[in-house]
Amino acid sequence: MRKEIAVTRCPKSLITAQSLAWLELFQFWKLGGLDKDDLCAKDWDAIVTLEELLIRERTSTDERD
Repeated sequence: MRKEIAVTRCPKSLITAQSLAWLELFQFWKLGGLDKDDLCAKDWDAIVTLEELLIRERTSTDERD
């Protein structure tokens, strides 16, 4: 369990080829390698979701860290 996310099995087994591709795409986007116009809607949605989760992770004041 971490902050407001809990799983009942190993998350590594839940990573698909597509989710790994989105994580890599997100990393590339964060480094400035992509523009929004370079992405399809589904890829952009994944990036926005990952960015929102990253912001929540960084701004959380949860004392369980």
